[in-house]
Amino acid sequence: MKIKVPNKRELQAAKRIMASKLDVIGYTPSKNLDKKFLKNRVYIAKADNEVVGVITFFIESSNMEITEIAAKYEGWGIGTALIDYVINKCKEESISKLWCWSLKQYNAEGFYAKMGFEERILLQKHWFNQDCWIFAKVIK
Repeated sequence: MKIKVPNKRELQAAKRIMASKLDVIGYTPSKNLDKKFLKNRVYIAKADNEVVGVITFFIESSNMEITEIAAKYEGWGIGTALIDYVINKCKEESISKLWCWSLKQYNAEGFYAKMGFEERILLQKHWFNQDCWIFAKVIK
């Protein structure tokens, strides 16, 4: 699997993955994807010349927030590869904390624990009356 900055054609494939996996009430991920693309804040995972995953992020001060992550297929290690890539990017750019939030309905607690995210906070009725987890990892 290869992680890379997408070209415009690959960006469209990433948008389709995000729309199919992250389309929830009050949120349309592709609206801001073009802006993130222009700032090199989007990476894709490719396998066998197919876009199979996408991760977007925002950097502020010494923190990186993962704003979206989506994989076309489960069980392929796509999410793990994308998170590993941004962890290495944090190390390269001297970023000390990586964090994200996820709707409770996605059952992501185990995944983020496996990836070394040690801080967890459950915010009840946070996003359009849905419970959300915040996960964070100190980068060493």
